[in-house]
Amino acid sequence: MYGKELERIALDKHAFRSAGSSGANDTAIWLSTKFSEVGLETWNESFEFTTWDLLSDPRLVVYVSDHNTTDNDQFNLQSFQSEHYSWPTKDGMFSAEAVILPLPYVSNRGAIGSIQIDDVVWDGLRTKDKIVFVGREVRWDRDWERDFLQKMTADTPAAVVFVWWYDWMERIPPAFYPSAGGRPIGSIANRYWNLGIPTGSINFTESLWIRNTRIGANLSASISINSTIASGNHVNVVGKIEGSTAPEKLILISGHYDTVMDPGFCDNGAGIAAMMEIARAAATAVNEGLYRPKYTLLFVAFAAEELGMVGSINFISKHMAIMSDIVAVLNLDCIGSDQLRVSMTDSADSLDLDQLVLEAARDLGENASLEGVGGSDHEPFRDPSGAGEMYYRNWGKSVDISEAEPIAASTMLSSSPISYSDIWTTGVSGWIHTSYDTSYIPNGLDWIDQEDFGKHMKVAALSVLRLSTDVDESQPINPLLSFIPLGIAFLLALVISLILIRRKT
Repeated sequence: MYGKELERIALDKHAFRSAGSSGANDTAIWLSTKFSEVGLETWNESFEFTTWDLLSDPRLVVYVSDHNTTDNDQFNLQSFQSEHYSWPTKDGMFSAEAVILPLPYVSNRGAIGSIQIDDVVWDGLRTKDKIVFVGREVRWDRDWERDFLQKMTADTPAAVVFVWWYDWMERIPPAFYPSAGGRPIGSIANRYWNLGIPTGSINFTESLWIRNTRIGANLSASISINSTIASGNHVNVVGKIEGSTAPEKLILISGHYDTVMDPGFCDNGAGIAAMMEIARAAATAVNEGLYRPKYTLLFVAFAAEELGMVGSINFISKHMAIMSDIVAVLNLDCIGSDQLRVSMTDSADSLDLDQLVLEAARDLGENASLEGVGGSDHEPFRDPSGAGEMYYRNWGKSVDISEAEPIAASTMLSSSPISYSDIWTTGVSGWIHTSYDTSYIPNGLDWIDQEDFGKHMKVAALSVLRLSTDVDESQPINPLLSFIPLGIAFLLALVISLILIRRKT
């Protein structure tokens, strides 16, 4: 239910739930309302950062003129979408000559960058004040992207449209939207962003058509990206359940609510939905006297994760003084697919969080695997100094969190399809950041499975219970059973399973 409501907010907006957009603002209001409705002490924490929104649907029209005729054919490219955080086009619908920058042929994803871009060909193509079509794969290799940046800097176009250049990318979803969007995240990001180039993309089918028209035809195009860029408020939404015996100690259960240019049902509507349901069940159990967390539970919906963990970094900046009181951070990002993955943690004060979560999964009969540290909102807590450096590289803004106490017990629960390694050999991370990140996709291609989602949510809930509760094994189970309201059966089933598991061992 929560996931569908988040998806509805996104689908009602031109920029979906992109950070700093009207969709993100509406989502923050919705989250705050829901936290309050389930009985959490709730507040919003605002911070100022770059904002972005779309005021209308983007448009791209291509005109093809054969060298042997003066006839023009007009094609409205239906798949065209603005890149996340694109600059606006000037004067509304802007028209200009179009040019295609070719990429060298490579046979697979691993060969990207193995052959140099043909500088002679690129130097012979004038791009200044033109609409440039280029393979998105140019950004998958540092040297290729450097050549592209140099071309854009020396001969700055009026707009850039990313296409798919290679035939072996044909199995990708209809559209793919990276976090980087109109300003690539990386060491060269600020220079690219400062060029102020509007950027968009088209799907594989229309990309193939563009590539096939480049020989023997003159191209021109009209493009419109009606975006607004400013500085304004982003909002982290916080809900709190007070701890009973050590309320000064904190357990953070988190997820991010912003998206790229898609509905974000999995990334990260699923994580937010699970966080909300755990918060609802825990608050109800506390009110019924059936659950008393030892530590304070903070449920945090972070803004602007897709911009480089901006929301969580600003949260840490605001709460430097309490970092040493955080026992653990459990971040939910893209759960609900076949394979549950847990990011690795270092043990701290006898707590090895990744093993605690893996044990919770095993006790609930769910398969889970350990992966690397991951790149989501748990990471700034694990490595504040590194996060602050990334923040500056990405945005040229300083936030001093280098002295914040690192939280070794910071992990992420995520997931991917069983077929992930077989299908996605192309470098695209499954359905997330694509037009397939919705609640329903034809032909059984859904990323989220309801049963898997329920299992992953239970693993997260059991992990929270084990982190926050001292189970009294001397208490009988039967009296609990007679007091279970339907609304909290889920949470109490986990409490009971926890007691049974501990008694068995």
